[in-house]
Amino acid sequence: MIINQHLRVKDQPWKNIGDQKSLSNPLVLTFGNRYLLESPTIFAEVNAMYPDAHIVFGSTSGDIMDDNVNDDSVSITAIELEKSSFAIKTANILNEQKDSFKTGKHLIEQFDATGLKHVFIILKEVLSTVHN
Repeated sequence: MIINQHLRVKDQPWKNIGDQKSLSNPLVLTFGNRYLLESPTIFAEVNAMYPDAHIVFGSTSGDIMDDNVNDDSVSITAIELEKSSFAIKTANILNEQKDSFKTGKHLIEQFDATGLKHVFIILKEVLSTVHN
C-alpha cells in the first residue's frame, strides 16, 4: 500500500504531509469541514492532484492529520492498493422510504461477496426531522 496525504487549512494552500509518491488508480479519501467541502473549486483541486482517482468526500466535525484534530480544514489520504482491490457503491436512503435497514441491504447487495473482506461506509449527511 502506498499513501500520500495532504492538508488544507481554511484560506491557506494545500500542504503535503510527508513524502509524496506517484500513485496509480488511487482511492482518495477527502474529509473535512462541511462548508469547505461545499466550495465550488474543491473537487477540481483534488481531481487535479489525482486525475485517475476514485474520490470520496465526507464531512467531519474535526478531521485528524498526524496527531492533530483540525476544525477548519480538509484532509486527503490517497491510497494505492498494491495487492488488494476496492469498489465504490452508493445507496440513497430517500429511495428506500428513509429505512436504514433497507438502504443497508440494498447497498451490500451491490457487492460481489467473493473475496469480500471489509466494507467501509461513509455517510454523505444525516437526515434530521424538524418537529413543529
